[in-house]
Amino acid sequence: MVASTVRSHRPDVVGFQEVLDNQLQFLIKSLPTYSYVGIGREDGKKGGEYSPVFYDHTKLELISSGTFWLSETPTIPGSKSWNSACTRVCTWVGLRPRIGATRDQHRFYLFNTHLDHESSKARMEGVKLIFETMEQITFLKHPILFCGDLNVPNGSSLIKDITSRQGFQMKDAQTFAKNPSHGPSATFTGFRFEYNTEKIDYIFFWDDQAHTKIEAIQHSVCTDVFDGNHPPSDHRPITADFIFRAPSPETITSPDLERHVDLGKIRCRFSLNYRCEFGEEVRVVGSLGELGGWNADRAPLMLWNPNDRWTLDLELEPRSFPFEYKYIVVDNRNNKCRWELGPNRTVKDVLVVQNDHWEK
Repeated sequence: MVASTVRSHRPDVVGFQEVLDNQLQFLIKSLPTYSYVGIGREDGKKGGEYSPVFYDHTKLELISSGTFWLSETPTIPGSKSWNSACTRVCTWVGLRPRIGATRDQHRFYLFNTHLDHESSKARMEGVKLIFETMEQITFLKHPILFCGDLNVPNGSSLIKDITSRQGFQMKDAQTFAKNPSHGPSATFTGFRFEYNTEKIDYIFFWDDQAHTKIEAIQHSVCTDVFDGNHPPSDHRPITADFIFRAPSPETITSPDLERHVDLGKIRCRFSLNYRCEFGEEVRVVGSLGELGGWNADRAPLMLWNPNDRWTLDLELEPRSFPFEYKYIVVDNRNNKCRWELGPNRTVKDVLVVQNDHWEK
């Protein structure tokens, strides 16, 4: 019934929640024009529920993707924090149209999650982590969609926080769509067609107005049923139609965006979770001149962030790819350098976010 609903509505992108591996395999077989991104939340492989994102690969091209855990250690599979009753994840994708001269200007990102049903702190901290990751991955230069089962009603403090963040305010597609929302407001059914509760499922959107703009046209809460009164899920599917409007070259005024359009440079982010001792710092060394040309003394320093996450942002020419790199830890107390073990890491694609673990 779920696959049939997708085929009927034909969305370009779908965010699912509570998908077990056998159900995932069924969806893959039943939706041949879709590809997916996602992993099991319990082990980072096939264990437990997925929050996968499916996209129509006949229309859209995958640029980058990933899954992180809503915890204080977001790169560790199965981790959970803040009294969360269950392990929770967020799966994200970066997409652009397959064809079109301005297809990269129509790039967008979608983040899909399922927040905890018991711990309000886990929900609040999970959303905070999601927003931090959105900024790190997108640089707030492209439209962002945020969808999922948030397990809180409209008007709650969490929803108010999402829609009122300073400088990064998400809009609820149900409220801001050009046309009135179609269907009921309640989204939870408990597998009973007539059962109405509060809205707990959402589609939010954001753009910075200076680059590609996104406009919500229609929001719908679907009331599809099978055999008279059987809904496809215990939550009603929600949909939103958007229009992306990329600025014409003559209207681009941002020096940063203009530099990327004219010179074609690509942003590449390196991200590593590693806890250093006092006096230590992490650097990235590699085959590129920007990475020191394998000279540790010239390797660029990474920036420390909360939760021991180290990041480095580089702007690279497309011809720089592919390239190899490693992480090194420099002890400033004795000027000693420790290289991570294992083979060299390789970056093949020109649009990437590298989320890595230290190789011991």
